[in-house]
Amino acid sequence: MTRYWPKDFNSIKLINGVCKIGETRAAIQLLRKIDGTLTEPDVVMYNTIIDCLCKHKLVPEACDLFSEMSVKGVSADVVTYNTLIYGFCIVGKLGSLMKWY
Repeated sequence: MTRYWPKDFNSIKLINGVCKIGETRAAIQLLRKIDGTLTEPDVVMYNTIIDCLCKHKLVPEACDLFSEMSVKGVSADVVTYNTLIYGFCIVGKLGSLMKWY
């Protein structure tokens, strides 16, 4: 089994902390400030924010961030897809998910 080591553990912890206090917009802003200045955002950073957005029922914003990942060349993983499925379920839009994919 291959272990994943994030590029910048401190940035991930900071984003996670901002998400845990419910400041999802601030977490997205932080991700954008990090982009290219401190490090390149990776799938763990995106997943952390997507998870937070879904838990706060902000699924459209999570989908936007998912789309941004693709544009930035960050490959989604099983965690990304499971988180989005969970988000669509909690807002009662599982049918929309089938159309979206």
